[in-house]
Amino acid sequence: MPRKTLKNEIRLEGIGVHTGAKASVIIGPSGPGQGIVFLSEGVRIPASLDFVSSSDRRTDLSAQGRTVMTTEHILSALLGMGVDDATISVYGPEIPFFDGSALAIAEAIAETGLTDGPGEPEVVAISEEVVLRVGETEFRVYPADSLEIACRIKYDHPFIPEQEARFKMDPETYLREIAPARTYIFYEEAEEILSRGLGKGGSLDCVLVIKKDGYMNEPRFPDEPVRHKIADMIGDLALLGARLRMGLEAERPGHGTNHALARFIREKGG
Repeated sequence: MPRKTLKNEIRLEGIGVHTGAKASVIIGPSGPGQGIVFLSEGVRIPASLDFVSSSDRRTDLSAQGRTVMTTEHILSALLGMGVDDATISVYGPEIPFFDGSALAIAEAIAETGLTDGPGEPEVVAISEEVVLRVGETEFRVYPADSLEIACRIKYDHPFIPEQEARFKMDPETYLREIAPARTYIFYEEAEEILSRGLGKGGSLDCVLVIKKDGYMNEPRFPDEPVRHKIADMIGDLALLGARLRMGLEAERPGHGTNHALARFIREKGG
């Protein structure tokens, strides 16, 4: 099984959901074994757990005084579509948010296609079932022949008190079932998010908003929120720099707990 990189460059632009600033990216092929690397004003920032600088409603990566904000969707698309090596040149403080999902990036990867490189991809597998609890979040990790993900979300909310979804992941499934799922918030959260200087680029065009009696905008799936949680999990676990061969069950995951899970897998996996 060879390593995979992009056949051609992908150029995309938009605005950042938290900064509201214009942003663009060029996702390009790279040499085998490099993994996924961001470039921001000449600073090289590897997509690695060791460079995580924020887990507050997003995953930021930093090095040498430079930060790339909101990396989870682009990393999710790259891992979900089977890309091992890529260089992402970032112009602006944040990755463009597009429609709030990983779809634009995943579709662009599918359109340009992948090419084989020398060497084999890094693979992280689990040899025995283990459970990790982080606050209210619980993960179960177990041996599997490929990446299987199940997620359950629970809220004290009249419209979606609970959702659950399960998928056996491959690029086709990712593109069809996971990539289109958008970021969501509860209507009551919006003011608090804005008060912290976040969400300046958010709107009904890129965020699924949930009120007590239903969705404010049309969902793409009846269970779109839990699917988006799976998309975020894949993006955060991409910081392991490897393909994943294991089963994962998650209850109430978030970016911070996903990073804790990734560190746990890094210690336990092989």
